[in-house]
Amino acid sequence: MKKYRQPLGRTRSLQRREAEIWREEEAWRQHQEQQHGPKKHTGLFVVLSVLFTVGILACGALMLSVAGGENASFTVIGGKFIRRNSVEERRFAARKQEEQTLRAKQQARTAQGDPEDGDRWPLIQQYQGKFAPGVIIDGLDVAGMTRDEAQAALQRLSAGEGGTYSVTVEAAGTRYVVTSETAPMIRDIDEQLDHAWEYAWEDMPCTDLSGPVTSSAVLPEDGETPFEARLRSLQEAEKAREDALDETERLLEERAQQPMHFSTDYTFDRDAIRVITNSIAKTCTKEPVDAVIAGFDPESKTFAVTEDIPGANLDPDLLFDQVMAALDRGDTTATLYITPESISAGVKKAELESRLGCISSFTTTTTSNANRNTNIRLSAEAINGYRVNPGDSFSFNHATGQRTERKGYKEAAAISGGQTRDEVGGGVCQTSSTLFNAVARGNFEVLQRSPHAWPSSYVEKGMDATVDTPSPDFVWRNNSEYPVFIWAHYENQKITVALYGVRLEDGITYDLESEVVQTLPKPEGIKEVRNEELPHGTRRKTVTARKGYVVKTYKVKRLDGEEIERTLFCESTYKAYQETWEYN
Repeated sequence: MKKYRQPLGRTRSLQRREAEIWREEEAWRQHQEQQHGPKKHTGLFVVLSVLFTVGILACGALMLSVAGGENASFTVIGGKFIRRNSVEERRFAARKQEEQTLRAKQQARTAQGDPEDGDRWPLIQQYQGKFAPGVIIDGLDVAGMTRDEAQAALQRLSAGEGGTYSVTVEAAGTRYVVTSETAPMIRDIDEQLDHAWEYAWEDMPCTDLSGPVTSSAVLPEDGETPFEARLRSLQEAEKAREDALDETERLLEERAQQPMHFSTDYTFDRDAIRVITNSIAKTCTKEPVDAVIAGFDPESKTFAVTEDIPGANLDPDLLFDQVMAALDRGDTTATLYITPESISAGVKKAELESRLGCISSFTTTTTSNANRNTNIRLSAEAINGYRVNPGDSFSFNHATGQRTERKGYKEAAAISGGQTRDEVGGGVCQTSSTLFNAVARGNFEVLQRSPHAWPSSYVEKGMDATVDTPSPDFVWRNNSEYPVFIWAHYENQKITVALYGVRLEDGITYDLESEVVQTLPKPEGIKEVRNEELPHGTRRKTVTARKGYVVKTYKVKRLDGEEIERTLFCESTYKAYQETWEYN
């Protein structure tokens, strides 16, 4: 019996490679079993099958060795005999050599190309990342240029060139000019480069053939091993590369013979022009100015009213569209006449003047006391012509200031501490009370108001407003939308205070009505108070016995004389006083 041996030329490296292939085949077999499930054996049948298989393998190996002689060889891999005869050895070696050749070819392929590519590779390689042949822009052949190189060359070609234009806009009596100096024209080089680049490499099978041939993972076909499937994939990828080289070469030569021409053009910088037209529109757009009451002359009772000024609006989008329409149709020296939209003022002078006049007025009668009448006249003159703007408040004490002899005020009867005594400025409460009634009838807001110690003779109960320095004070607020002017005048024992401005609505009037809700009786008896400043053995009456009152005052709104609203305006309490005498 012949001794088993390896065939001539067999090496340990080949044995290792065969072991790798066997493991690969074994992995594929296990994969197939996972997909379709292993054959099922159970019990004793499994044991007998194993023993039988081992025996058959041993006998088969012996017989094959005898039959094959030196043309057969075995390799034990993973506990199995792998037999290769010389024909199979040669076929395996050829396939292995082909795989190694393809992989070595890929690894050796560099930027200089594959020597087997002949003249094709240098032709293709020179255009990698550059414009392919057949692209001419503004008469410049950009083949072999990068995009940046082509851009720089085209910019040098057009240096100093450029379109000019000058469009005049006349609006609101002013002339404006939109020129190429302020908004230069721009050349669409970038846009044409994009189109040219897209055309240059359009339908090219590939733009980079210097790298290795890649193949996607494939599953073995029927009867194929994974090794054979991988080899087939490499062969198909290499063929695809060859086809791509041929097609790319054909397209490059074809486009070189029939180049495509591209032309750049000057266009208007629309963004820059819009900035200019927006500025023009903003300058021509004016807010309307309402007519306002500038002043009031209390002598003539006339108003000074400012003129209303209409506004203007120039639509920036409309102006831009008109300028661009002229340029797009080639009228680069157009003159556009634009009329801004007129915007009327909200308050016109004539309308305002027709609404001006006396808002409300009230008159009271004074006494024959000369000093008291002087004080009333001076206080009326102090507030006459006073302007109260919308939202502002008016303080009687602030407007008249301190009533002093230096200002001409005299001593006259005044109520103080429940007593009647002479004071400088006595009687000015009649002016403040008259103003209070005019304010109420003008429907203005009263902020501070106090009644006298007892009712006054010149107004009804609940309709007076006492003042003193520094308090109490009479304060009201102009809660209308227009300024109000005070007109105050004393003459022939009559004091009149009127408010002038925008009159109340037609037919609307306001009035005051008072109601005594409680009368407080006079305290009985006489109150005696010692005053050591009086001469010894003398006495005098200081307080007269008086009834007291609780009064509610209502503001009544009427339309054409008919009452339409009644609201509580203020409440007043007048104390009851006991007759009081001082003695010593």
